[in-house]
Amino acid sequence: MAQDPAPRRPRYDFYTVLPEREVVVPDAEISAQAQAEQQAEQQAQQQPETPAATPAPAPAPAAAAERFVLQAGAFRSSSDAESLRARIALSGLVARVETAQIDGDTVYRVRMGPYTSASQLESAKQQLASNGIEAVAIRDRTQ
Repeated sequence: MAQDPAPRRPRYDFYTVLPEREVVVPDAEISAQAQAEQQAEQQAQQQPETPAATPAPAPAPAAAAERFVLQAGAFRSSSDAESLRARIALSGLVARVETAQIDGDTVYRVRMGPYTSASQLESAKQQLASNGIEAVAIRDRTQ
């Protein structure tokens, strides 16, 4: 009698698991959101003082809850990740190395943030780019 093969473990693909928790944000969306934030800030500064009896409008809940991180790289070797983290430190930013399990392999991701505004995110991304380091913006849905 033939034995049944061992049950197969499900394979989770990086691109099917992460959308539940993280979403890559295109540069154009970051720029547009940063501009909208700056315009809103300028309008708030230009408005005259409101009397104390008139309550100020509350910020939009979606904007307050949104968090972004920058990922500068993902490596199979922790020493490669630490090397990039050190390069980022020399550029004036603080990064961390996070581990993740993808398809049974350990991946070392170099990340910065969280950033609570697109303006902060765009500024950090530009600072990295000026030092020759590419990064991907990610909207974090884990909170």
